[in-house]
This record gives sequence, structure tokens and C-alpha cells, in this order.
Amino acid sequence: MFATRHARDYGDFGLCGETGGATKCADRQRLLAASDHGANRIVQPMKYTLRVLSAVAGLCFLGTICFLLWPKELKERLGDDVFKLTYQFLLLVVIGGALSVVYQEFQRHRDDEAKQREQDAARREAERVLQRQFLADLLEVYQAAMKVRRLLQAKARKHIPATTVMLVHANPYEEQMLALLDVHLDFQSLESRAETISLSRPITAKLAANPRSIDKYFNEIVSEYADHFSAFTGQPPTRQLNELGHVADFIAKYNPESTFAIAFRKPFRAAVATLQGVIIQRSGYT
Repeated sequence: MFATRHARDYGDFGLCGETGGATKCADRQRLLAASDHGANRIVQPMKYTLRVLSAVAGLCFLGTICFLLWPKELKERLGDDVFKLTYQFLLLVVIGGALSVVYQEFQRHRDDEAKQREQDAARREAERVLQRQFLADLLEVYQAAMKVRRLLQAKARKHIPATTVMLVHANPYEEQMLALLDVHLDFQSLESRAETISLSRPITAKLAANPRSIDKYFNEIVSEYADHFSAFTGQPPTRQLNELGHVADFIAKYNPESTFAIAFRKPFRAAVATLQGVIIQRSGYT
């Protein structure tokens, strides 16, 4: 059910196709190579400049230490004016370099935080997309299951007049069981997908438990079909409904204490409520 809707045309993502693929890939590689070469031409001089500035700052730092250790000797050799100017210059370079290092570290920290925020936002948005799609698929499969239930009620069962016996006709029963097999497989798929739609383990565990319960419920119905369909007799082939207990529960009038309500209806509503709560919370409405 989901395969056609989720099929992707990978050509839309710029992958090389068969027609002209080699030429397009070669052109793209040349453009990337030219871009990398241009970037390297810019980065290499910048690295050289930073090394030179670091070396100058280091020499100035050593010079400042010399001025602190031997101020009298240097003052006698250089004179008062030259000593003061040189000392001030060295201090300015050292202090400026220190402030530059602090600023660069601060800026790097801010850039890292901004990048992390962007990654977190992208991850949350990806989760929301998966959760919305999961909810849409869950609703679709539920509607398909309810359609099978309605058609079984309308076409497969027949009441014998003047008796309490309800018969199930083989042809419509088989047709709807085949449709229910698809529903069963889709709920198995939803159970496995529930593990990937959130990074929160409690959420995924809680969510996966609901399709698992529904999958088990439908497995009993389709297993009953596989085991008992050959026992239909007569012309047209029929069988009493009370001999097909799981189908009888599935198409019976709604009862909140029935297996249908406990193993199918309630888990479905719990899964919808969980998903809606997570989507609303992640969207910032709470």
C-alpha cells in the first residue's frame, strides 16, 4: 500500500542518468575541482599570514619578557625614549594578540553553538516529517481495516430466517480476507517504523506497542482464515459464523469489552493520541 506513494525518482536529485550521464558527471567533477582549487588559493595565503602574525606575536611576547626581566640594562642601551616606545609597542602587540585569541575562541564557540542549533532544528524537522507521515499512514491503514469490517458485515454474513444461525459465505469472506492480509502487513510495517520516528526511547516503545497489539489481533483473524477456509461446504460454500470466532468478534456490534475494542480500537486511538501529542509539542504549541 505504501510502496507506490513513497517511490522516489532519483533523477530529481541530480544523479547522473544513462543519457549523457558520463558527460554531466565529468562536467560536475571539473566544476568541483575548479572550486576546490580556487578555495585553496585563498586558504593557503591566509594560513601563511596567520603563521607570520603568530610568529610576530610570539617574538613580541618574548621581547616583553626581556623588558620585564632586564629593564635597567635595556634602558641604558636603548635610552629612555626608545625604551618606552618599544616597551609600549610590545605590550600593545601582546595584549592585542591575547584579546584576538580570546575573541576568536569566543567566536568559534558561538559558531559551534549556532551550527549545533541548526543541526538540532534539522533533526527535529526530520522527526516531525516522519511523525506526520506515520500518522497519515496509520489513519489510512485503519480506514482500510474498517472498510474490510464493513464489507464483511454487508456481504459475507447471512442470517438464516426463523433461526439464530448466521452463515458466512466463502467468496466474499475470501475476498475480504485477502484485503485484510494487506492491512496486516501494513501494520507490521508501522510497528517497525515506529522505532525510527523519534529519538525518545519511551515514545518509540509506547508507540510501537500499539501497532504490535493490532498486528497480533489481525494475525489471529488471517490465521483463522488459513486454517478453516477449506472447511467451507455447500453450494454456495458457507460456514456458521460461530465457528469462526475471530471474524465473529471483528464484525460484531461494537462492545467496549470485546477483543476488537481492546486489541484494535483502543491501541489505534492510543497511537493517534501519542503521535498528535508529540507533533504538537515539537511544533512549539505547548
